[in-house]
Amino acid sequence: MQAIILAGGAGVRLRPLTFLTPKPLLKLINKPILDYIVQILKVSGITEIILTTDYLSDHLQDYIKKNQFGLKIISHKIKNFQGTAQILSEIAPLLQDDFLVLNGDCIFDLNLEQIIKKFRKHKAVVGMLIRQGSDLFSKGQISLNREDKSLNSIFNDAWIYYFKKEILEIIPEQQYFDIHLDLIIKAQKSKLTLKTYELKNFWAVLGRIHPYLAANFWLLNNLGSNQYIGAHTQIAKSAKLVPPFFIDEGCVIEGNVQIGPNVIINKNTHIFKNTKISSSFIDEKVTIKEDCVLNTCVVSHNCLIENKVKIEPMSIIAAFSTIGANSKIYAGARIGPNIELKNNSKIKDFVFPESLVCPPIKRKPLSLNNRENKIYSVLQESGELTFEGLAVKTQIEKQALEKSLQKLIKQNLVLSYGKNLPQIYTLASY
Repeated sequence: MQAIILAGGAGVRLRPLTFLTPKPLLKLINKPILDYIVQILKVSGITEIILTTDYLSDHLQDYIKKNQFGLKIISHKIKNFQGTAQILSEIAPLLQDDFLVLNGDCIFDLNLEQIIKKFRKHKAVVGMLIRQGSDLFSKGQISLNREDKSLNSIFNDAWIYYFKKEILEIIPEQQYFDIHLDLIIKAQKSKLTLKTYELKNFWAVLGRIHPYLAANFWLLNNLGSNQYIGAHTQIAKSAKLVPPFFIDEGCVIEGNVQIGPNVIINKNTHIFKNTKISSSFIDEKVTIKEDCVLNTCVVSHNCLIENKVKIEPMSIIAAFSTIGANSKIYAGARIGPNIELKNNSKIKDFVFPESLVCPPIKRKPLSLNNRENKIYSVLQESGELTFEGLAVKTQIEKQALEKSLQKLIKQNLVLSYGKNLPQIYTLASY
């Protein structure tokens, strides 16, 4: 059996983590997302994988060359991206009679072998895995509507697909065409045999910080020991560790440090005394000085957090960044990579290097006025913003901004959620 992993997206909604690293190579615990996907497919009887790449493709191709997964992996760089369905047309000569398609940020706890057999038994041309209702991991996605059983109510919730090769016959030439927005609907209209399988196991699409953290914590609680301490790690007797936690090799945890629950600390990280960390992902070679408080955040590798820094929920500090002493990083803020903040900084928005240019918008919606287009364009570039941050970047006053956002939300172009932490982001595919 063959599987195609779509791994070409720019990971806009996880910026700034993805400025230097393609999303499939971001870590879950201490291994890249891609490792977990490949191992799940291998257990499910997949013998060949086609990895389609685009953004930072060299990183992915090098990683595949350097690692042995025990099955055949073909890396294919997309020549001309015109939607995810068109990728299938581009790699048509490599495709077998039937195959799976999944995204490079999709994590699940399921052996697919029996599901593949069911789709084959029913002679399905299209098979879709859909989620059971809405939960922590689907937060922000278009949820399955139990009152409407039509295909239109569930197709946006399908992220793993089974196809017979004949599906390629209905993909038009020289036209932007996505799998979940275009191909599935056309397959339905073409009366092709379509079957769905409702997934009740663990499921996460790691397109944003919320499910990214949630997937890390799920793995921490369900795979192996939930109180892992690596070799050559030094932990002071007065440090308090609340499980579940993962502390990799070569770390130093000083006195009166509080870690946990749900904390991942990768190798060669140094946590100085009196610091408190909860529900957070800390990558390798990070230094966090004294009296800091970190809650539900991500700190990437090679960062320096100086004394008495407070980092609030859903914040991201990207690689090689420095946060000056006595600084406060407010909820939802994002910093880096290679950013150096002065002491006493107060950050409520995004601080990205000017040298990093955003990719062009792939598919621009029609019938938007100038104000709505401005909002949509800002969200396309950043992927996600707080309401306050969006107001600052667009220079649109609050009442007008709210009115335009409601129009965009009704058109399913953007979504927002959270009373205490309002986040607004696009539904565009990357």
